[in-house]
Amino acid sequence: MNADFTIASWKGFAEALKRLAFITTKPDQTSRPSDWAIAFKVTPKNKTVLLSACNGYQTFSTELSLDSPSSETLEFAVDIFKAPPAPRRFDLPVQVTISDKCAAFKFGTDSTEPETKILRLHEGPPLSISKALEDDMSLAAIEIGINPDYLISALKALKVKGEPIILRITLGTNPVINPVILSGSKGLSAVCPVRIRNGYPTTRDRFGHLKKAGL
Repeated sequence: MNADFTIASWKGFAEALKRLAFITTKPDQTSRPSDWAIAFKVTPKNKTVLLSACNGYQTFSTELSLDSPSSETLEFAVDIFKAPPAPRRFDLPVQVTISDKCAAFKFGTDSTEPETKILRLHEGPPLSISKALEDDMSLAAIEIGINPDYLISALKALKVKGEPIILRITLGTNPVINPVILSGSKGLSAVCPVRIRNGYPTTRDRFGHLKKAGL
């Protein structure tokens, strides 16, 4: 199963990511851009997507409204707002309807076969699936953490101007994730490392695993 969300303006989306990732912290803060985590929370029933970032001191969020909930591809606009300060521990959920034991997070289309890096689940049990998920999409939650530095770099590498990109959540059968940003029209691709986990990891815990995986 695939859930695609077309970003109407990739440039506006990239600008939103930059603002989330590089907001100035207090002088006494040691947070660097690599300490940031970013999340997409897709809520099909509420027709919204929440894009948020946290540096362990503050959380900044963008809420994206879905315009065409009945369509397979949904467009949304970006509007930044400042959220209240958050504790150092925080969750990074992406909610989707699922029927298997893992998920892959992608930007793009299937028109090309990009080079991908695989990041395996390092801890915790496999994602549990139950019949209840078919009846209530709000019960289906998969957590995906993204380092915005990687994401922004990947967007820049595509050098796409005025063209939409697609956020794709692809469900598979193995506990691995193949995250990719794609520009379907130009056949370009860029790898964006992410990680799935059940729980509430800290930024250090999350990105420590990325470094161990060579990402």
